[in-house]
Amino acid sequence: MSECQFFKQNGYCQSDDNCLYLHRREVRPPCEAYEAGFCKKGPQCENRHVRRQACEFYMCGFCPDGRGCKKVHLKVPALGKGDADEKERDKERDREKERRERVEELERREEENRREFGRRDRRSGRSGKWKNRRDR
Repeated sequence: MSECQFFKQNGYCQSDDNCLYLHRREVRPPCEAYEAGFCKKGPQCENRHVRRQACEFYMCGFCPDGRGCKKVHLKVPALGKGDADEKERDKERDREKERRERVEELERREEENRREFGRRDRRSGRSGKWKNRRDR
């Protein structure tokens, strides 16, 4: 006996008990990644995705029920398209870290110069009686 295509695609049959084709329910194990919050395979996953309601408290930052909560605590990974994007993000983080280190080094040197030579905020570096040397 052949399978009912409508039942296979939709999970139910319009003809109910009057259908002449086989209604076979596939028993697939639940997807562990989907249960944890996100499955990278999406609809192409060979395991079953069981929808559950997300916990609004956890989404706001804290769930008072903790692990005993009956709703889903989603752990959503960073958006990206795989290893290439992750490598690019790592490179960008490294560049940002190097830039911050350079800025800190320049600020440290500037502070040392201020302590050693006094405060020099003016562009010309002249102050007091030497400010307008040309006017003499």
